Amino acid sequence: ASLTPASEQCRKPWGSPEGALHQTRHLGMVLQAADLFRGARVLDFGCATGWLSVGLSLMGCDAVGVDVSANALALAEQAKAARPPAQG
Repeated sequence: ASLTPASEQCRKPWGSPEGALHQTRHLGMVLQAADLFRGARVLDFGCATGWLSVGLSLMGCDAVGVDVSANALALAEQAKAARPPAQG
């Protein structure tokens, strides 16, 4: 409930140098194993503030984020609304 746009969780994966190194290294391995492609339907289960869902969408995937935290999902929706529309 104390999650705000200034929270470290909202800056993932860039919340801290140590966190960025750990998260991006492991994310690269997961993305490689996922064998994604444009148009792939992806469920981001436990999406929190949606940073991975956004990245997947930017790569052309049809990403849907779900989370148990209504506050986190509200922040994800705010961030999504603030982004410019994707280009072709």
